[in-house]
Amino acid sequence: MVAGFHRSGTSMLTQLLRESGCTLSPDLIGPSIKNPDGHFEDRRVKNFHDRLLADANLSWQFPYREKRVGFDDVAFSHLVEILMANRRPTDTLLIKDPRACLFLEDWERRLGDEVRYVFVVRHWANCVESLLSRHSLHIAEQIKSRHLGQHLNFWLQPTLAAKMWLTYNELLLNFKQKHPDKVVLLTHDQLSDAKCLARKLENIGLSCAANAFTCYDATKFSNTVSSRVLELIPHKLVNELTSLWDELRAYASDSGADASVSFYSPKTPSFHKSATVVAPPKSLNPIRWTPPDAFDWKVPKVLTREELEAILTATDKLLESSPLQESLLLDRAKQLMSLNRTDEARSLLRGIVLTKSYSKQARVALFELNEASRSYDSAKEQYLSEVSRGLERIAELDDRIQLRENFAAARLQYVKQLQTMSSTEEKNQYVAALMAEIPNSIARQDLSERLWGIWNSPKAYQETKRQEGTAGEQCKV
Repeated sequence: MVAGFHRSGTSMLTQLLRESGCTLSPDLIGPSIKNPDGHFEDRRVKNFHDRLLADANLSWQFPYREKRVGFDDVAFSHLVEILMANRRPTDTLLIKDPRACLFLEDWERRLGDEVRYVFVVRHWANCVESLLSRHSLHIAEQIKSRHLGQHLNFWLQPTLAAKMWLTYNELLLNFKQKHPDKVVLLTHDQLSDAKCLARKLENIGLSCAANAFTCYDATKFSNTVSSRVLELIPHKLVNELTSLWDELRAYASDSGADASVSFYSPKTPSFHKSATVVAPPKSLNPIRWTPPDAFDWKVPKVLTREELEAILTATDKLLESSPLQESLLLDRAKQLMSLNRTDEARSLLRGIVLTKSYSKQARVALFELNEASRSYDSAKEQYLSEVSRGLERIAELDDRIQLRENFAAARLQYVKQLQTMSSTEEKNQYVAALMAEIPNSIARQDLSERLWGIWNSPKAYQETKRQEGTAGEQCKV
């Protein structure tokens, strides 16, 4: 099991372990502009953890250091049965979910010697900055709908991200102290150290392939942090964060230079109104959001193996009368994947592509399956082979390849889309409406600067931020 606080490098660590021979589920959450290589999270595991939190009127935005969440033993037994269905005895199943930090003792009590743990930790300021950066992008995306989900909470409660970091990482550290022989603890910096990683993984019976590090790309991580982060967090809380970080580094045996954080001083753009509270026009949609202790979507329940097999049987009966109906064939492929019958699902999708070469859905599904169960290179090779045989290129897959191989260009294109979604007047109105909801003046300024940084000329903004991070004030928290 791979675990760590959000934005700590758990996806990169999981990718390294998958390249070293561990087996991932075929049903993974795919890549996005916020995680270009993919999340490598099994939807079923994520949904299970989300459902436990939702049943307690909680969510992944969990800052409660003294609160514990109830566990569903029946649902957990169904989950484990599904995860292990149709696996080979030699498989080392790899599971990753940051939410697992909240349930580590529950997994340990029920699986015991069958599970080992690899944790990754990252400096608290980098994690907070990364969360604010990611969720400001989400807020920029919603300028039309103004339905912000849980994204606005990090500015409505300015210490939320920092308190979450404390809660998650205290649980990791406590678990490591209690089960030292079953846990490998790594810092984010150690992910790029092949010898260190290989040596540590050997302690829990895992190997690390030499070629696994070809997937590590340091350019996708940033150590520059807005100085507003320090302004948002009280000095006492900063001391707690720093103390825990030092303790985590000691347990990770990270003897290198302390991961100094480069703080840059954001400049308020001159072309927009200041982050003051202005009454927004009444004709626009109201700003809507969901607090941290609630969900605004329905979490799917964990299905049993018998239920999944019954669904598959029903689909097979429908196919007897409509053997070439594409939607049913695609449903069957998904159902086979949910039962880890990966080879059968791949064969079925290949058959659809051969007989219905125009089927974009089947080709995208085949790419995703190959990427999850084999590797990105295998998925890309299959897709380019189809194109060389005369099949049409698929924009979705071309975008995914660009996202993986030329992230800078993909991000530039994405930010340009955000920039052209609305006029300057609409952006000013949107910012004014947001400012009216946020009580903290520093939080208002931070979100305003981030949004206008996104909407500014992308190349200029990225270059300015890079220079500020290099030439600005360098300090150690």
